[in-house]
Amino acid sequence: TSLTDVEIPARTYQIVGNIFKGCTSLMNVKVNANNPYYYTEDGVLFGPALVEYSPQYDDNYALLSYPAGRQGSYTIPSTVHGRLGTSAFEATSLTNVVIPDTVEQIDPAVFQNCTSLVSVKLPKGLSEIDQYMFANCIRLQHVDMPDSITKINIYAFHNCTSLTSLALPKGLTSLSVGCFEKCINLQHVVVPPSVISFPKDDDV
Repeated sequence: TSLTDVEIPARTYQIVGNIFKGCTSLMNVKVNANNPYYYTEDGVLFGPALVEYSPQYDDNYALLSYPAGRQGSYTIPSTVHGRLGTSAFEATSLTNVVIPDTVEQIDPAVFQNCTSLVSVKLPKGLSEIDQYMFANCIRLQHVDMPDSITKINIYAFHNCTSLTSLALPKGLTSLSVGCFEKCINLQHVVVPPSVISFPKDDDV
């Protein structure tokens, strides 16, 4: 929890998951200049996207880890073509995030436990909100969701206690079990007629 800076070695070719989870003082990630697979922009770690824990060595770089010690707002660079890695922003102190339309996939739990997060703009073309994406974001008030989203997965908004109203995407077809569990102040939800898969009342 006292770690503030770290450098990825030149020979590192595989980083799996959020290796800096719980590093609440981390401000800056560096990558050795001779590393051909990973790089940083402004201290944020980027590299090959993971598919079933295997790095994909192509031109679609993923945002892998944002330093948890930073605060304020962050606009993800449009150089990210592909995805945001699992838990990439988990437990950070960010308040506002803008995700560019070049991002096509957002892995599970990306913003889980971001207790200072107030608003997020999701990219056009995103097809689903993955599991635990905003779980325990207790200050989350606004999520700008594109109409391309067809599914909201399990516990996506679990314990988002500051959500009071939500207009779901017009293209939505499926709501999963527990997606709004413990959203105790959520009083108004606009559900489009396109939804055909809806869990029982006591499961949502």
